[in-house]
Amino acid sequence: MPQTKKSRITPGSVQSGATAEDAEQVSRKECQAAGDGGGGEDNVGDSEIIKSPSDPKQYRYIVLDNGLRALLISDYSNQVPSEGDDSEEDDEEEEEEDDESGDEMEEEFEEDDDEEGGSDGEEDCDEGKKKKRSSEKQSAAALCVGVGSFSDPNDLPGLAHFLEHMVFMGSEKYPSENGFDAFLKKHGGSDNASTDCERTIFQFDVQRKSFKEALDRWAQFFICPLMIRDAIDREVEAVDSEYQLAKPSDSHRKEMLFGSLAKPGHPMGKFCWGNAQTLKQEPKEKKINVYKRLRAFWKKHYSAHSLFLSYILSSKILKI
Repeated sequence: MPQTKKSRITPGSVQSGATAEDAEQVSRKECQAAGDGGGGEDNVGDSEIIKSPSDPKQYRYIVLDNGLRALLISDYSNQVPSEGDDSEEDDEEEEEEDDESGDEMEEEFEEDDDEEGGSDGEEDCDEGKKKKRSSEKQSAAALCVGVGSFSDPNDLPGLAHFLEHMVFMGSEKYPSENGFDAFLKKHGGSDNASTDCERTIFQFDVQRKSFKEALDRWAQFFICPLMIRDAIDREVEAVDSEYQLAKPSDSHRKEMLFGSLAKPGHPMGKFCWGNAQTLKQEPKEKKINVYKRLRAFWKKHYSAHSLFLSYILSSKILKI
C-alpha cells in the first residue's frame, strides 16, 4: 500500500475546531481531577497507561468534548530546571542566559587563543556548542486519521492518498501553500505523511520554542484546508510521480501481486496509490468531478471522532 513517507520540502477537517488551547484546557482539568494539584512539582502521568519501567516519559490520555482522542507525552528527562521554574517563560529565559554564557565562554577562549597563539580552545568551544545543539530534543506531533486506501471509491482509486496531499496545500488562516514547510525549515523542523490501508498519518517535529506556533499552523490543515481547484492538477502530478518512482521497487511490486490475488470485491485488490490515469484521465472521460468528490471524502472522514492526536514535549504534563 502507498505508505508514502516523504519529507515535504515542496508542496485539513477537525470540523468541530479542536485547537491546541482546547487540548490544554482539558488537560488541566484532567490533571486536577487526578490530584496533580494544578501546579505541583511532580511530573505525574496516567497510572493506567502501561509503559516500560525504564521509560522516563510520562503519558496522559484525554478525550476532548468533540470526541478527538489525544495522548500527551512529557519527556522531561535530562532537563535540569532552576529552582521554582514552572513556566515556559522561565525556560526561555534560561535558554537566553545559556546563549549569553556561551558567547562569554567563546570570548574567553578567543582571548586565550590570542595570548597563547593557538586555536585549541576555540575548537573545543565550537565542538561543545555543536554537541549541545545536536542533543537538544525536538517537540513533535502526529495525527492519525482513521481512513485509508481501503475506503477509496471504486471509480476513484487513490483518492485517500490524493487527499493526504491536498490538505497540505494551505489553510484559510495560513493560505500560503509552502508556508508551513518554510516555517519548519526556518526553525529546524521537518514533516511527513503516509497513507496506509486503513489510516492516514501526518507528523512533524520542530524546535521546542517554536512548537506552539507550528502546532497552530499544522492544525489549520485539518480544521479548514483550502484545497483549491487550481492545485488539483499539480498534486495529481505529484501523486503520479510517487507512483512512477515506486514501480521499480520489489516490495511495492509484491504488494500489487498480493492485491491481484485477492477475492473479487475485497479491498486488498484496490489500486491504492493513485496516478494520473485514475485521478485525472479516467475521471475526465467519465465526467467525474474530482474536486467535488474530494471535498465530500474529506468532510465524511476527516472529523474529530476519526482522529487520534499525539504530541511530545520536553515539558511537564501540566504545561502541556
